Amino acid sequence: MLPAPMIWIMWMIVPGDSQYRSFHSPFTEYSSVSSIKCATVDMYNQDTEKTKIPLKIFTHDRRIRKGVFASSFADMVNKCKEKFTIAEGNHITFVLNEDGVEIDDEFFSTLTPNTILMILNEGETWNKHKIVSVLNLGRMGFLDAYKVQTKFARQHLDNMAGVHGAKGENVVLLVEHNPVYTIGIRSKDYSEEYEQKLKKLGAEFCRTDRGGLITYHGPGQLVAYPILNLKYFTPNMKWYICSMEKTMIGTCKHYGLNAHSTEDTGVWIGDRKIGAIGVHGRRYVTTHGVSLNCNTDLNWFKHIVPCGLEGKDVTSLSKEKGCDIDINDAVKPFLENFQRQFDCQLKYIDKENRGI
Repeated sequence: MLPAPMIWIMWMIVPGDSQYRSFHSPFTEYSSVSSIKCATVDMYNQDTEKTKIPLKIFTHDRRIRKGVFASSFADMVNKCKEKFTIAEGNHITFVLNEDGVEIDDEFFSTLTPNTILMILNEGETWNKHKIVSVLNLGRMGFLDAYKVQTKFARQHLDNMAGVHGAKGENVVLLVEHNPVYTIGIRSKDYSEEYEQKLKKLGAEFCRTDRGGLITYHGPGQLVAYPILNLKYFTPNMKWYICSMEKTMIGTCKHYGLNAHSTEDTGVWIGDRKIGAIGVHGRRYVTTHGVSLNCNTDLNWFKHIVPCGLEGKDVTSLSKEKGCDIDINDAVKPFLENFQRQFDCQLKYIDKENRGI
C-alpha cells in the first residue's frame, strides 16, 4: 500500500516551488522524504548532464573526426583514447583547431559546446592549414584513373559511415589521359554510330557520373581530380566549383593571360574555352574535376560540340602564348593556386605508398 501515496505525493511536487506542499495523510512523512530523495537524485543527474559538453575532435591531419561528450578533461582523454583506438600509455595532447592553443584541465572548463579540438600523438604538431595530398598518376587511361578516384572516395564515405579503420584522405590526383571522349549525366543520348565514329579516331568513349556534357581529354592536357570531403572545407558544391574555376584562372594569370568565368561553367579567354570542369558530389565527397589545356592537340575538339556550347572555340596555354607550355610547366602554378583557394597545405605522395 505504500507506493501509491508516494507516487501521488511526487506528482504534486511542482518544479520551482520553494517548499513542498503539506498533506494530511498517514503516509505524508514517509512519502515526502522519499520524494525529496528522488527529487535530489534527479536534480543531481540533471546537473551532471549539464556539465557534459559536445566536442568535435580532429586528428592532426584532419582526416578523421569524432564527436565526444565529456564532463572533464580527464573524461575527454579517456573517451578519445577509446574512440581513436590509442593504446594505454601513449601520451596525447589536445589543442584548439583554430590557433593551436593547448588544452589543460583548467582551460577545459572554458570550452563551449561544439568547440573543435585537435588530438596530437607524440611527435605530431598542430598545423593551421588542412592537409591535402598530391598524387601524380602520370599518363593513364580514363577508366584506370577513375578506379583510383573511386578508391579514395570510398575511404571518405566509409570513414563517414564509421567503418572501423577507414581513413578519408583529401587528395588531388593529377593525370594526363590517353585520348578519350567522356560524357556526363546531363548529356543527350549519343547513337552507337556516333560513338563508333569517335572511337575510329583513336579515342576511347566513356559514359560517366559527372555533371556536364561531352568533352575531350588527352595528351597535353592537365587533368586534376580533387577527391575531397568538403565538410573539412566549405560544404557547398557551388563554392567548390567556383574555387576550382579560380584555381585555373590563377594558373592562366601566372602566364599573363586574362582568363575569366562566365554563366557557363569552365574558364575562358575571350570567347575561347581553355579549362573545363565536370564534378560529382556524394555526401560532400567530390570526384571528377577539371582539365586545363596546356599544349593539347585542339583538333580533337573539332569532332564534338565541347560541353554542348555551339559556336564556341577552344584554346590552350601554348596557343595563347605562342610558345610551348606543357603539363610539367603548368603543374606548379596550378597547385599553388589550388593551395591558396582551399587554404591548405600540400603533401606529395607516390603511387607505391598507396598501392596503385
